[in-house]
Amino acid sequence: MLISYKHKLPGSYDFCNQGCSRNYRDGDLLKEHTFRFNTNHKRKYIVSVEEYRYNVFVLKFYLKDHRLSSKRFNILTKDFDGFKILSTLIAIVLYIYDKINNDASFGFIGTPLLTENNTCNTKRFRVYQKLAKKHFSPDTFDHAVNIDNSSYLLLNKKVSDQDLKSNIEDMFNRLYIGMS
Repeated sequence: MLISYKHKLPGSYDFCNQGCSRNYRDGDLLKEHTFRFNTNHKRKYIVSVEEYRYNVFVLKFYLKDHRLSSKRFNILTKDFDGFKILSTLIAIVLYIYDKINNDASFGFIGTPLLTENNTCNTKRFRVYQKLAKKHFSPDTFDHAVNIDNSSYLLLNKKVSDQDLKSNIEDMFNRLYIGMS
């Protein structure tokens, strides 16, 4: 089922919520939601949204053809379709916030391209950071970044937990990388 126009941004692709593909019983990771969309270049993308404790959702996306590759998050297609793909990801974030959990906070990591040698201030991180600042108001979300690890966190200001940021950062330190 394609998502209604309310969640579609200008320039984004229609996307489909495949539902919750996994439920986890123990640990920080609670669920995995799966979305998909097709591009004008006849490519299929998978968006895996991991739901963690503290209402944190982490988006990861890749080309379906690369699903078995350990480098699936690092590969570019050179289709020059980044704007529409990233607009679709923003629409998915808005869908999650509106339809799944309006207490949600969001995190993402700008993984290095195959041509980048480290995780510090990657090209993807710089693009994601610009988009986050443009589309997610500081009135609604606190923006926490760690340039050294190219990680970004949007903290929902509606949640009144004073320890939210430190709890999420501690969890991300265990699971991914350090955040500041």
